[in-house]
Amino acid sequence: MNDQQTNTLTDVYKVAFKALLSQELNTGLPGMIEKVIDFKKKKVSVKPLIKKIYLDERELILPIIENVPVVYPESDDCILQIPLKKGMKVWLSFSQRSMDTYLSTGIDSIPGNTSKFSLSDAVAFLGCRDFKEEHPLIENNTDFGLIYKGNKIIIKEDNSISLNNENGSIVMEQDGLVNINDGSLTVESW
Repeated sequence: MNDQQTNTLTDVYKVAFKALLSQELNTGLPGMIEKVIDFKKKKVSVKPLIKKIYLDERELILPIIENVPVVYPESDDCILQIPLKKGMKVWLSFSQRSMDTYLSTGIDSIPGNTSKFSLSDAVAFLGCRDFKEEHPLIENNTDFGLIYKGNKIIIKEDNSISLNNENGSIVMEQDGLVNINDGSLTVESW
């Protein structure tokens, strides 16, 4: 085989591989929740935020994906539940095989169909923000915080803990001393 034939064969392989990847191999995309279907089952509809581009440069707006499970940090007896709402940004990850049977039974199962990396087999991870948005709710990158509608629980690197809302704050210093600021304390006996 001469160099011209080798280059041509290599080019054919490149085009074929690129065409294969551009068809139905979905791995991950940012998305936005369009509808909360069932918050107890953590099921939402998600609009992918990146268009599909074909080899001939045609663009396709991807459809809204229905019945997408939302992934939370959780175990059998503990969950960090975040309120779901329309407009929240998520990261979509697409399963290697169909999840229909697993999602309906919750047990070890065979795929419900032969699809692989299909849009219909997405799961959503909360919090895929773009870089133009800032989220300065915690003042530094060393403290742990839980924030909800302006209410904050902050565990600081120095082991102090603060609870804050618009009416006051409670701070437990690292030595165990508790300070209550701008609020009142009611103590009731059991």
